[in-house]
Amino acid sequence: MTVEDGEMGEAAWAERSSEMPQPLLAHIGKTVPLASITTTSRHVQMVLPNIAPMPPSLSVFPHLTDAEFGQACHALSHAFQQRGISSGEWQSLHVINLGATTTHVRITKPLPTPTTHDASTNIANHDDDEIVQVFEHDPEVLSSALAPPAPVVHYDVLLSPTYRVPVLYISIHDLLHRYPPTLNTLYGHVVPEHFRPQVESVGVIGGITITNHPATGKPVFFIHPCRTAEVMEASIGESACITAEEYLVAWIGALGESVGLHVPLCLARALER
Repeated sequence: MTVEDGEMGEAAWAERSSEMPQPLLAHIGKTVPLASITTTSRHVQMVLPNIAPMPPSLSVFPHLTDAEFGQACHALSHAFQQRGISSGEWQSLHVINLGATTTHVRITKPLPTPTTHDASTNIANHDDDEIVQVFEHDPEVLSSALAPPAPVVHYDVLLSPTYRVPVLYISIHDLLHRYPPTLNTLYGHVVPEHFRPQVESVGVIGGITITNHPATGKPVFFIHPCRTAEVMEASIGESACITAEEYLVAWIGALGESVGLHVPLCLARALER
């Protein structure tokens, strides 16, 4: 705002302000602090406070571009690496580049099984000396200690080139090949018990089926993306102003729970604006 000399100088401003109704003057002081008004030889200048720029929002919500998806993947990976093993139940998170523009994220977590739970409980109930004695005198226990690593679940997140939304592929990695990609494995080891009636009857967000992994070609479970955009609009809003990483966290929350994938709270907080 500028005012030419002769119309309102510094003294004139003080005189006019004293004549203003107090509510109006108070409103001006709240909108633009009076202390931020300065003068020069020819102008009265209004100095506005600095306002932090808003982070860029998605260009085609509820869909993602390749660049936005890649940005979200790397932001999630960075947040996980900053927290390491304190990031909850996730064992690892890797960003895998399949080409110049093709990226996907692999999240790995332990496969929940009664065997692993019972074993950890039994160990917790004994002190270290007892455990050492058992290992020294029981060859069978020693042999089991050298068994292959426990099975894990891989959650691969890729961007659908057709639907322009993330797609979740689920597989179990087990060196003993005890968990083939069948419906029995899906309902018995992947889908949490409280989600099973819903998945078995009507499916979850387009349905969980078996397909070939787009990168490895191996049969895996996946959630069909035909209704993902609709679900994201319902979860966030049609005109939501969110970043790509916030979108990815919300997407995992909306689709991942039906197959045992949750965003650790510390990661969700780290990715908030």
